[in-house]
Amino acid sequence: PIYVPVIETADPQTTKTLIDDFGIEVLNSHQWYIQRYPFLCPDVFDQLLCHAASLHGMIEYGNDFGVSREELLAADRGVSSWVYTADKNLGPFVQLDVLEYSKSRFIKLPNGMEPPEIKPIQRHEIGIPEEAFVLCCVSRAIPEKGWAETVAVVEKARALSGRDIRLILVGNGAVYEEYCRSGIPDFVYLAGFSENSVGHYAAADMGIMLTRFKSESFPLTIVDCLFAGKPYLATDVGEIRNILTSAGQVAGEVLPLDDWTVPIDAVSQALLAYIDKGDRYQEATRLAQKIAHQFRIDVVIQDYIKLFKEDALASRTKRSKAANNDPGESGGSAGLD
Repeated sequence: PIYVPVIETADPQTTKTLIDDFGIEVLNSHQWYIQRYPFLCPDVFDQLLCHAASLHGMIEYGNDFGVSREELLAADRGVSSWVYTADKNLGPFVQLDVLEYSKSRFIKLPNGMEPPEIKPIQRHEIGIPEEAFVLCCVSRAIPEKGWAETVAVVEKARALSGRDIRLILVGNGAVYEEYCRSGIPDFVYLAGFSENSVGHYAAADMGIMLTRFKSESFPLTIVDCLFAGKPYLATDVGEIRNILTSAGQVAGEVLPLDDWTVPIDAVSQALLAYIDKGDRYQEATRLAQKIAHQFRIDVVIQDYIKLFKEDALASRTKRSKAANNDPGESGGSAGLD
């Protein structure tokens, strides 16, 4: 067996002692509270060869976390590489005029997931005909995730095409509860919460999420759909377009919002191009299966390991030159100038 020590502390000075005593060379942090330690203890990370600081959107909520320019500059001096998943993660660095000092040390990497075991929901078990074209939305059931708009899009596409288009809604929340009380159209299957979101996507022909959630960043439900091998229809919010894009091609359709409202007519028309499962649908499906690979946790881990090695090598080289009094070089970790 492999034993890994687990130590809990919220104290920067204790963290520095642990780094020194354990001879830790690489740190991958995921919390702003840790990344800001150099503001409280300037040399806390000085012995590290690599500090890869992963951003998850915390500092985008400025006032909630009290992020100041001084804190961000101090944190930046203790980081060899910043890792971000969404372009919006860079917002505070731009707004506080810090990005120019460190932009060469930002790297964009996706979130990684363990490929799930796919256990498709059987259509006959939920009353959906095999010949129907089925869409599946998995999300929190809040108004901003666009459940009502999705129902409206499917209703319109059914009327325009005369085809049997069905919708599976997976998730719970206020909208789900309201639908349970008020009822839903016959073409909608209300699944409620399910741990088998991939299985619902596998039962469908295409994923869909018409989100207008302003804090949308990197919805992992789309990755679930890609793992199920299905293309996706979505609104252009957060990183959704980037998630679904490879070499300039999109595994489905990503449509812009109209002043933060879902353009029902435009989405309905876009959907019609896929319901015959012709060339466009087949190409989007092939692309979905290709894109899914990059979100495998083993692939993302290798990307992180490569980053750790590169940062550590750069730091060792810099320190070696500094030790040899190479002009223009000084001590410290890689990228802390």
